[in-house]
Order: sequence, then C-alpha cells, then structure tokens
Amino acid sequence: MIPKSLSASALQVAESCMARYHAEYILRAERIPNNAASLGTAVHAALEWYVKAVYLERTKAPSLSYLLELFRLHFSVEFATFDTDSDEYKDGVDMLTRWYGRTNFEDRTVLSCEIKTSYPISTTAGDIPFNYIWDRFDQIGDEEYEVIDYKTIRLSFSPHELRNKLQARMYGLMAQILKPNARRIWVTFDLLRHEGPVSIVFTRDDNIATWEYVHDTAERIIATPETDVPEKLNSECRWCVRKVSCSKLQSNIAGGGVFSIDDDSMIDHRANLEYQRKAIEEALREMDKVILERALREDRVEFESDENRIEVGWSSRRAVDPERVLNVVGPELFQKYDGPLMNYTAFNRLLKDRNVTPSMREQLKGLVYSKRGEPYLKVSSRNPID
Repeated sequence: MIPKSLSASALQVAESCMARYHAEYILRAERIPNNAASLGTAVHAALEWYVKAVYLERTKAPSLSYLLELFRLHFSVEFATFDTDSDEYKDGVDMLTRWYGRTNFEDRTVLSCEIKTSYPISTTAGDIPFNYIWDRFDQIGDEEYEVIDYKTIRLSFSPHELRNKLQARMYGLMAQILKPNARRIWVTFDLLRHEGPVSIVFTRDDNIATWEYVHDTAERIIATPETDVPEKLNSECRWCVRKVSCSKLQSNIAGGGVFSIDDDSMIDHRANLEYQRKAIEEALREMDKVILERALREDRVEFESDENRIEVGWSSRRAVDPERVLNVVGPELFQKYDGPLMNYTAFNRLLKDRNVTPSMREQLKGLVYSKRGEPYLKVSSRNPID
C-alpha cells in the first residue's frame, strides 16, 4: 500500500489493524457522523476564531460573551439548527465557560492557531507528506514552546498516559522540527470537560524515538500488499468502518467472544465477572489460611494430590538494622539517609556517599541480611508422565 499522506491517527490505526487502515485511509470509506464529533468541531472552531481575534489579530477584547457568540454560530452550522435548548448546545457552553474561567494568556505569546502543516517523510516509496494540525502553538519562554490541543472527550488521563499517546508524541516531534533550537517543548491536552489541562515535556531523545517509529510504521504500511491486508482484533473493533465484513470480528462473534456481547449486556457481564472475582479471591484467602496452618502443624512445605502440587514459599528481601548502621557512620551521615527509617534503597545511597571510608563501607556491607516475608503458596500441575 502506498499512502498519499500520513497522520498520527492514521499511524495509530495501522498499528492496531492494517485492514482497518486500508479501508479508512487507502479506500477512504465513508463513516457515519455522530453528534459528539459535530459538537467537538463546533467547540474547536469557536476557540480557534476567538484566540485568533483576541490574541493574534488583537481586534477583539477578551470576553466570554464573544466566545459564546462564536460557538452559537458554529453550532448552528454543524447541527443545522438554532436550538439553544438542546443538550449538545448546553454541553458546549459549559465546556467553553469552564475554559474561559481557567485559561490565562499572561507570560505567553500565541504563534499560531489551527494551521494544517505537512512534513515529508522519506520512505522506500519516495517522500510521503505527514499532515498534522494543532489547535494552538505558543511560545512560553526563551526557546521554550507549548503545543495545545483542545479535547472534548469525557475520559481524563495522566501525564504518563499522555506520553504514550502517539498524537502527543507527534506534536512534540513536529514542534522540534519547526523549532530545532528549542530547549523545552511542552505538549498539552486541554481537557475541556475537566478542571485543567494535562501536560508533558518531550526531550530530543523522545522525539528521535518517535521519528524512528514513524519511519518503521510507514515502511510496514508500504510493505503490506493491498490484496492481502491482515485483520487484527483490537479494542477499537466496534468502531471500525468494516466491522460488518471483517472475518476476524465475525469469527469472534460466532465463537461467543467478547464482541458477541452487545454494549448494554456487556455492563452486566462485566459486573458479574467482578463479583465472581471478588468471591474467588476471598475463597483463595480462606483456603490458603487453612493449608498454611496445616503446613505449620505438620511441619511440611509441600502437598500433592493426584493432579496438582502445592509448595510453601517465602518472599525475602535484603535489609539492614538502622541502629547498627548508626554505630558505623555516626549521627550526621545516619540522619542524611533517613535515620531510623532507613530502608535498603537509602542504605545503597549511603554506600556511595564520598564521606564513607573504605573501612566503613566494608563494615556496612557486613550488616546486610535477608529478611523473610510472609509465606505464600505456589501451585503447579503434576507431570502426567510422572
């Protein structure tokens, strides 16, 4: 397959299922629109026009009423109605009002809004443009920049989860290409339904790793023949444009797999499994207690039935006695590394302290001992040959 262009969303789809990528980005299969997407478009457009007018062109003063006026305009275009009593309209007003109340443009300069940009990716099939569009690009310091992407999604996530999102990583990469001398590049997902944005810094090494991933994924797409595109089950299958014809999905449904359960029924199935899991965990705790008491009473560490074997094991970890450490290093160094609360991690840092003499270090190493934890049971099946 030779793509005409690439994007973060396209690469994400290719990673999860090449057959879906072929249908949506090569064949350009039409998707059924939904109200959530239309509301997101209207909110984004209102924010784009507002920031341009107020902070780029400076033709308007900051005003919530002006922002909501723009939203009313774009909402009427997307939904073909002026009904301001609808749930979607009220939802949009709520998001924009929250954004206006918590967003501060001091100590930053808006460089661009909603600009679609392309960058060529060199591949074995020639240069392929990588298209990206970010909602806002700000300068927030000396060679320090921030990419802001407005999100109308209901789910929140952490900075750690943001690091793993390809879209965020691509923003960091493209900002690094646009501003090669940047010292720091922030990527921010402004979660409009929540109290604040989620941000993360991508380093030059992070951006290099993303660049290599883009190249590798592009080459995998190119190497995939259109006549033999592999299907792959994944968590996004329910929303795939080819879900009716996908043989892997239909096989899962026919075999009673997770996709054979409709969305509403899945709620009850999930709840029942959770109840069963809790009951099983409690039953295991009760059985473990009985078996461990038997092991102690009979002084045994192994039990067998015709089919299974249970062994008693103990976890162990290295530890030190803080009081004995104090006698070796003295109170000043002792307090520096957590004193009476010293654990093995702090003890290791103490060993590397330049104020610890070779003689002291040898004495300290002799204080390490293994601390046995609580017993636990290890289960294995008996070998049928034995």
